[in-house]
Amino acid sequence: MALGNFVLLHEFAPIYLTIDRIGPFQDRLEVFDLSDAQGHASNYFLIFGFNGRGKTHVMELMAHMMGILGKNPDVPPPAFGHEPLDKGPGRAQWDILLRYSTDSMPSRTAVLSIFAGHSESETWLKTWSDTELAEFGADEHHRIGIMRTSLGRYLWVGLDDRWSLGFIDWIRNHQGSSLDGFMSASFGLPTLLYFSAYRDVLPIPHEAERAAVSPRDWNYQPLHIFRNEGKEWQDSLDNLLVWLAWLDDGRYEAALELINTYVFRGSGKHLAGIDRQKLCAVIDCASETPRYRRNILLENQGDERKHRLDQLSSGEKSLLQLFLRLGVHMTSNTILLIDEVDAHLHVDWQARIAQRLKELAQDNAGLSIFLTSHSEEIMKSAAWEYPENGLRKNGFLIETPEEEERARRIQEEARRVYGQLDQEGA
Repeated sequence: MALGNFVLLHEFAPIYLTIDRIGPFQDRLEVFDLSDAQGHASNYFLIFGFNGRGKTHVMELMAHMMGILGKNPDVPPPAFGHEPLDKGPGRAQWDILLRYSTDSMPSRTAVLSIFAGHSESETWLKTWSDTELAEFGADEHHRIGIMRTSLGRYLWVGLDDRWSLGFIDWIRNHQGSSLDGFMSASFGLPTLLYFSAYRDVLPIPHEAERAAVSPRDWNYQPLHIFRNEGKEWQDSLDNLLVWLAWLDDGRYEAALELINTYVFRGSGKHLAGIDRQKLCAVIDCASETPRYRRNILLENQGDERKHRLDQLSSGEKSLLQLFLRLGVHMTSNTILLIDEVDAHLHVDWQARIAQRLKELAQDNAGLSIFLTSHSEEIMKSAAWEYPENGLRKNGFLIETPEEEERARRIQEEARRVYGQLDQEGA
């Protein structure tokens, strides 16, 4: 089945991730069920576990497999740029639920499987029967991917699937297209935003030439990966805010409002705007009441209550990057990955960030949020046992096979003991 000429994408949500021989996942095929308790694609999912258990591997794999959708299947594929996929026996498969319609077909539901990693021939780690597809309301299964052979050759797999090729062409034809707003809900192509655990806002080099220039990877891309900000002017948050102000299309004001609501509310400070002489953003610590102006002086007669973005606390910088980048690059079908969401955050802030991310998922039907953490506060805030309107919640506790076996024996012993007590009480 070929994809029609015009596509409306109504849903793009991960439902399974299968990992084979990557990182700590060496002893067995590790399968992550990303659906909720009712079997629907989750829009708020927490991956929990101790350090070194593979949480970051899960995030990195989903990000790099999303990148496959932006590559050209008419030419030999490049390396993945991710060592576990470029070296060794590791491989993975990511399964995504899609609802779409075209100019020739009404609404359809499909599962798209994406493969990445080592193989000598076309291989799929999870197969889909008609019954399994029907459980998600799907009647189509499509496949695409890139494999690396033992000789180091990178080859496409799934090229016989005309639908998948059409889907990739549709994405590639729209790369670089302008998004029409901040927190855009009308641009329908899928995108993935990955925030690594190593996120910071660094001082911009003194010798950097500052100007109102388009930020790198501006407009639509299927994948954005964010780590430390500010190594170069074009990659900095200061340049992003200067560029939004220069565009003068409402996105600058929307960005300030979002940041001051989600990051600085209750802190006694706010993002006041930009200093047009120095081309940098200004944080005002005198009051949390925003007084937006088009030109803020960073230094005003020795006033030390105003400072640069890189002078914020580590937690504030992490949140500033997250919400500003999300607002700029979000589409109506967005997957948001945040590794170690609690990094640099006070315990009180950990609960607040979890609540604000939930609110984003509730307010944006096409947003799927995946978090990793080892914070008990983040775990408690998930509140799995309490249904919440607009949220399809679930999580995954990464354990070793030995830990799972020990937990199973404890559960069996508990059932046996309590069963005996119930019988004696009767």
